[in-house]
Amino acid sequence: EDPLRILLSNGWLFHEGDIPSPPPVTHDETYTNAKAGNARGAAAMEYDDSDWAPVTVPHDWASAQGFVETANVSQGYRPRGIGWYRRTLRLDPADRGKRLELHFGAIATAATIWINGSVVARNFSGYNAIDIDLTPFARFGDELNVIAIRVDATAMEGWWYEGAGIYRHVWLAKRPPLSIATDGVHCDPRRADDGGWRVPVSVSLESIARTAAKADVLVDLLDPAGR
Repeated sequence: EDPLRILLSNGWLFHEGDIPSPPPVTHDETYTNAKAGNARGAAAMEYDDSDWAPVTVPHDWASAQGFVETANVSQGYRPRGIGWYRRTLRLDPADRGKRLELHFGAIATAATIWINGSVVARNFSGYNAIDIDLTPFARFGDELNVIAIRVDATAMEGWWYEGAGIYRHVWLAKRPPLSIATDGVHCDPRRADDGGWRVPVSVSLESIARTAAKADVLVDLLDPAGR
């Protein structure tokens, strides 16, 4: 396994159905709710999820539903609805100072993602990847990180079975402070009039280092035989 990109398949908990959170009423509740890390309800760090079902990601909760005659025929007569996921993540203290990212291959359909009680992303399609910079929220050692995701799969984008939930892989990426950005390599081959090829490559770098840093970028072009 790539030590810089770890597959997060296990350790997820799932709750079918929504868990509404009561809105803040008093001044103190409103004040606390407005601060980072103070999500309420199932997104809260201290929420008791001990009765949630353990699942392995990728996970499609619609596929576990029984057939319902009144459900949408295009979705395979499977009810969709709303579901929640939670997971704790321990980060090695040796990872402090690295750029840390969560990569979700896709979530069907509308997703809100919290890290340690703060909303970090909202996504409204089941067909795009979601990349989250975990670095500003990361806790290390015995201070566990809590990932909470509310998935609303009532919306449909296609006229085919689409499923519901975290139906693609999830990865944790660990990178040096100065590194190539996610999807930061672009190659654009161009054929010249004489039949030869020019292969320009652009590479986007990003840095969270506290001081200025330099990098040498080496690009190798290999044929199918590895030459």
